[in-house]
Amino acid sequence: MSRLNRFQYATQQRPTHTPMDNGALTPIRCFLVEYNNNLYVRELNVNSGNIDPQVTAYSCRQCEFVALGNAAQKCCGEEMEPVEVGAVNEPTLMDLLSQVFGISQTGVDICVYLVEEEEATTDEIATALEYNRSTVSRQLTQMRELGVIECRKKSLNEGGQVYLYSPVSPNEMRRRHRECLLTWVTDAFRLLDEIDKQKLKAVSERSDG
Repeated sequence: MSRLNRFQYATQQRPTHTPMDNGALTPIRCFLVEYNNNLYVRELNVNSGNIDPQVTAYSCRQCEFVALGNAAQKCCGEEMEPVEVGAVNEPTLMDLLSQVFGISQTGVDICVYLVEEEEATTDEIATALEYNRSTVSRQLTQMRELGVIECRKKSLNEGGQVYLYSPVSPNEMRRRHRECLLTWVTDAFRLLDEIDKQKLKAVSERSDG
């Protein structure tokens, strides 16, 4: 199994569950929705059925309501339709890590190493992966800021201290990845809104001219 595949396995999605009256486990799922230039997170009705394990974009054909989730919702009295845009390329895991989270291939290698070893110092990581120590240090700082690794001090018998780095739990890592992704999507919506406003302003100025 490659490092990237091991990383994907270590961070694969597992739904959060809550016990129902009958003892069954039902996934808690939510929608990220855009309406009137605002983003909202809506919890799905887990008893409504029609639950699809794959996240899909949905759109209302009657208004501007757009949603991202794993079950169809109703809007304007009708069930929203899945959005099909053939021109959009599906992202790879590396696309997601690099473009959304800003994690380079070096960062992926370091994260995978920590998942496998559970804990390591900067020097141990640099030696094992044959990376420059300063490069490893920068990547560790970035991943700490993302909240996907932790750091603790360890006192040495011969005196002094070292910093030991370890990955957060798989559940915490998935949560942090989702938080970062939703933040990125929110910023992307704002950027698109700004582009639309600039286009409308340009059209208005041309009309006035």
